[in-house]
Amino acid sequence: MYTFEELKEKYTDQPRRMDGYLRKLTYTETGDSLPFPFIKLTIATLVFFGGTYWATIHFQLSLSIMAVVALAIYMGIAIQIIRSASITERNSRLIQAAPLLLGRVVKGDNQLYQQGADAGRASVVFSFDEAHRDDDRYLRDVAKKLRSAAEASDTPADLVEAVAIVQNTAGRAVQLPSDTAGDGQTWLGVVDVNPERLPENKIVNQNLLLLAAPESNLIAQL
Repeated sequence: MYTFEELKEKYTDQPRRMDGYLRKLTYTETGDSLPFPFIKLTIATLVFFGGTYWATIHFQLSLSIMAVVALAIYMGIAIQIIRSASITERNSRLIQAAPLLLGRVVKGDNQLYQQGADAGRASVVFSFDEAHRDDDRYLRDVAKKLRSAAEASDTPADLVEAVAIVQNTAGRAVQLPSDTAGDGQTWLGVVDVNPERLPENKIVNQNLLLLAAPESNLIAQL
């Protein structure tokens, strides 16, 4: 189990190399789906089979031998094309480049506050602003405003989406308005929390270390 400081030292610098600890985060659920790469596969198929036929005629090679060689190369490239279009592969690229941020829990599942290993979800606020990305006091203030808005009977129009995320612990990440979060770079999103990666196997101070790419709805607990 790494401490917060160890995680910061190990994963703050970029380019960030994928290891066994980070690779598990590639399965983070984002709610997105990517289209199957039909066009790329079609182009690759035409190029390889056309190129094989051309090389066979031009260099007077054995068609059967060229076909076996080309098929092996084609299968390797086709697999890479399909993999590159998968969510896990996209998440891997995002995790390698995403900044390391401090997240402040706004609302979490009850079991996350009890020692154990039951996973859960939590809504978190985090900021990309250099001055606030690890400023617990600022994030605590924003989280407090969101809790108040979620408990109020009349929700401000610019916080409707955010309040829905807090109340349901679900939904796509949203950027918070400057009235609520003054730096204009603060987001609210939902993260899957693994207690095994927390001190004492539970949330103890409302803070989580995150790797976040909110435009792709990727918010991963480090």
